[in-house]
Amino acid sequence: MNGYSSHFCCHSLLCIILFVEMATFAPSLPATIKSFQWTTIGQPSDVLVFNEAAPLPTVTGSNILVKVHAAALNPVDWKLMKGGVVPRLLMPRVKVPCLDISGTVVATGPKAGKKVQIGDHVMAMLDFSKSGGLTEYTLVEESIVVKKPERWSFEQAASWPLVANTIWRGLVNYGGIKKGDKVLINGASGGTGKKY
Repeated sequence: MNGYSSHFCCHSLLCIILFVEMATFAPSLPATIKSFQWTTIGQPSDVLVFNEAAPLPTVTGSNILVKVHAAALNPVDWKLMKGGVVPRLLMPRVKVPCLDISGTVVATGPKAGKKVQIGDHVMAMLDFSKSGGLTEYTLVEESIVVKKPERWSFEQAASWPLVANTIWRGLVNYGGIKKGDKVLINGASGGTGKKY
């Protein structure tokens, strides 16, 4: 057997092995999912509905699809439902509440796959103007996810993103603190104070 033939055979075998491994990890995704949603502004108890047959989001561009294992509700979630924080024109027509999520990557768009791969456990603070995390699966821009620390549970990971962003912006961006500065934490009973 010449070198070309053996290279071709090895290459073909490698392709078959890779295909089988990919097929093993590729989950079968449902056509519809369960999701909490709202379409109009008002009191959360009046506008929030449970949809048992929402369509599975379509993965495009640099988006990834995350199977949500945990989601954390924050005051901003009900404020959005009541019409505050983000102008209605910037919101999707059907909205899913909850900005903080953690879960497993189950699909990647054609321009994604640079930071995370299928099967990775991730956490993210979702975009205010996109759909949220009180759903079985949600689309996330790959650039805003980070891998979940292995020692953290999904619940711990979901409780962190918005709070960490709030802390960072308050202390570093607006407060100008730097290494070695001392900070007094007054009234640390909420999510933000407890994360210090």
